Amino acid sequence: MHENSNSNLQKNLKTVIGIIGCTNTDIAAYAGCSASNISRIRSGSRTYSKDSKTVKCLVTGIYEYA
Repeated sequence: MHENSNSNLQKNLKTVIGIIGCTNTDIAAYAGCSASNISRIRSGSRTYSKDSKTVKCLVTGIYEYA
């Protein structure tokens, strides 16, 4: 994923989490990953490709939570 795409992921994730009113822990429970992993994505300290397992799990976790 290009730097701009990761920046969009970071921004959009913060927006979605704010709208649905959940925590990193809430999403992590549904995504099957750690809350710290969600935090790293939100902060931009980790970057991922759009096809990465982490991004797919994140999307699934948000969908199932909402």
